[in-house]
Amino acid sequence: PGVIDTEENLSGIIQIMCREQVFYAELLPYNKLAGSKYPLCGRRYQPDFDPEQPPNPHSELFLQHGIKIKIL
Repeated sequence: PGVIDTEENLSGIIQIMCREQVFYAELLPYNKLAGSKYPLCGRRYQPDFDPEQPPNPHSELFLQHGIKIKIL
C-alpha cells in the first residue's frame, strides 16, 4: 500500500495497456502474509510502508481509459 499503487505508477501501467490494446486487468490486493516468511529466513520484517493501510487501486484511472478491472 502506497508503494506501487501510486497514481503515477498506475498511470504508466495504463499507458502501456492502452498502447498494447489491453482493456482488462485483474488486480491483486496486498498479501498481508508476506511478512510471515521473513523469520523463516532469519530476517526481521520491516516494511517502508504501513501494511495495515488498505491499497488504493485507483479504479477511476482504469475506467477513464476504458479498462475494466476486477479486484481479486
